[in-house]
Amino acid sequence: MNIELKNSINNFAKRGSRWFSELAGTISSLFRIAVLSSLKVANKTHHYVELSGGDNCMLLANGPSLKDAFQNGVGSFENTDIFCVNSFCESEYFWATRPSFYFLVDGAFFNPFDERTNKQVAKLVSALSKVDWKMNLAIPSYYSPDKLISQISNDNISVLRFNTTKVAGYKWFRNFCYKHYLGMPVCMNVTIFAVMAAVWMGYKKVVLHGLELGMFTTLSVDQDNVLCYEDSHVYDTNKTTFKRYGRSLAEELQGFVDCFNSHKEINRYAKINGCQILNATKGSFVDAYERV
Repeated sequence: MNIELKNSINNFAKRGSRWFSELAGTISSLFRIAVLSSLKVANKTHHYVELSGGDNCMLLANGPSLKDAFQNGVGSFENTDIFCVNSFCESEYFWATRPSFYFLVDGAFFNPFDERTNKQVAKLVSALSKVDWKMNLAIPSYYSPDKLISQISNDNISVLRFNTTKVAGYKWFRNFCYKHYLGMPVCMNVTIFAVMAAVWMGYKKVVLHGLELGMFTTLSVDQDNVLCYEDSHVYDTNKTTFKRYGRSLAEELQGFVDCFNSHKEINRYAKINGCQILNATKGSFVDAYERV
């Protein structure tokens, strides 16, 4: 068999594999949307553009670089809506920036399962109960906010729900689902949720701070084959070691691949909608967005 024929067969096999993969992704996405997404939530999301204060927003992720960014002058907050995520309320900068939107995606905030997550929720409830400005709490559609909101009891807090269901498959199908707020690229962490929401809400410029996503550089495996990693945040820059019981190194690394691919997919869709996403994070591993 000559080289040209071998290459033709190989290319045909690759195209066929890609086609079947996209078909499988489309079918599985349809099932996920039917089970996890809400048409009522999608319809409400269409009107969230009315909540934006202008064309610009700034996402403050919780990476330790955010502390340096604030100390060196993160930029003006005028005419800019501030997005924050997860436990940002534990930072002194929460009170200084007075965010307009607060994003949660981790199920532990709605159903804490150990002492650590109970403390996280307690700190969140305490902080949000003291908020004296109008703020929107954004959560996935498949979580019930009732228990959390009943603890906060603050009329300044409004709940926004989004369909964060994973969408895969053909490009035209993905674009259709995004356009109708039925789902988003695989939501591996809360920053994917927040950036996609910013695109949905019609912002024309999104600036990202504190988005290093370099945790994979600290991965290790101990003598018991337990995966370990070090983590730090803007509200606690001391590195803390965590263990990921029951999760393999391959699974963890695949999660990072999915995360970085999701950011690339969001940027692709953002450009279609005339939205420019800029990464102002020093030392960020996210290569999907233009750097500033």
